[in-house]
Amino acid sequence: MQLSEIWSAAGFLIALQLGAFSWRLSREISMAERGEVTWLPLAEALNLAALLVAVIGVFLLPIAGYVSLRLLSVSSRARRSSATLG
Repeated sequence: MQLSEIWSAAGFLIALQLGAFSWRLSREISMAERGEVTWLPLAEALNLAALLVAVIGVFLLPIAGYVSLRLLSVSSRARRSSATLG
């Protein structure tokens, strides 16, 4: 598995998360302008936490050199060999 493949998939998921959060935020802003009560549920906080984990774990740590794909390639090879044996 190449790092570019992981970045492509993660970039797509991050774009979906940002789209959902910006939609929710714009909805809350329009509600505040009408004088209604605004709030962000726990799900939005979890969405932001997942977004941070994806950005840090998929982009920042590999760029900084703290994580390599070696572990991923070893685990995928182990799965393939166990599948052929079993």
